[in-house]
Amino acid sequence: MGQDELTSKVLIHEVDSDAESKLKAFFTENNLTGLKDSQMNVLDIFNRNTDLGAAFLCETQDSNGIGGLELGKKIHQIRPEIPVFIRMNNPDSNLPDGYEHYFAGSYHIDDEVHLKELVNKHLFNEHYPIPLIRGIQQISQDSFQTAIDNISVTVDPPYLVKDQIIYGELFSLIPLESNWCRGFMMLQTTEAEIKQIISAGKTGLITNVPTFRDVNHILSEVTNMIWGSLKSKFFIEDDSDGKEDYASKIHVPTLVNHQHRFISFGSNEPHLCFRYTVKDNTGEHPDFTIYQKIIFNLSWQPELFKESTQETDDMVSAGELEFF
Repeated sequence: MGQDELTSKVLIHEVDSDAESKLKAFFTENNLTGLKDSQMNVLDIFNRNTDLGAAFLCETQDSNGIGGLELGKKIHQIRPEIPVFIRMNNPDSNLPDGYEHYFAGSYHIDDEVHLKELVNKHLFNEHYPIPLIRGIQQISQDSFQTAIDNISVTVDPPYLVKDQIIYGELFSLIPLESNWCRGFMMLQTTEAEIKQIISAGKTGLITNVPTFRDVNHILSEVTNMIWGSLKSKFFIEDDSDGKEDYASKIHVPTLVNHQHRFISFGSNEPHLCFRYTVKDNTGEHPDFTIYQKIIFNLSWQPELFKESTQETDDMVSAGELEFF
């Protein structure tokens, strides 16, 4: 799988081995990474805020005597943002009255067309231009390596999640706005590892005993570097079409619940996620993870993306811009 091919991690809770095998093949063909609950109770997985895009259940009761309909209802109560799909035993069966609220849809294992429609509707319902994905990855890696000396940064293939959880103790948020999109970018990571690299003199800060404010400064610096590079590369402002200025359009509240490490942007659209692993080339400090999550919850018109990149090319051709 390529580094710019979108995937999504999904939980499978299935009692039928034949259906499980068919789902495994379906996941492989449709860029889904299946995670199976083995030792842990399935509800505990959701209570622990596991990073997921969807859940696949079956109608049949499991070893604990819980059927998929009741399990899906409980999952929805815990994590209502996650779409839950249920496999019905009878091809002609539909969700019973009153359960439509808890499930994104039902399917039969031999109807892959319908199952793919459900997945595309609830997970892969947005198109993300490949140049944008590649640009975000490269700009972010470069920014991390600029802010921290002598490190290597690798990035996993991008993926989509419906979860609205926050990873780690550090969290930065900055708006992304253009004539073709409006939303937010988040960086999320842990504090202890950042303190170590500051103490080791691997950043621009000179201190042996860094405080949380020093850590905040580093994350803020990296966030600004990424934002500035993305803005200059992709977010071209163009009012020539006479449309309303995107900055004057409606805003929605952003809600953060610190106790539950939860954030909501007033939208159920999936987050575009990148997971970066930062490795100290000297081997003196442990690896750490930075999650980058992007949501275009206020405006998303990817069909205009090519126009903005083309405008940059036109400005270079006209001599208004030049490559550094």
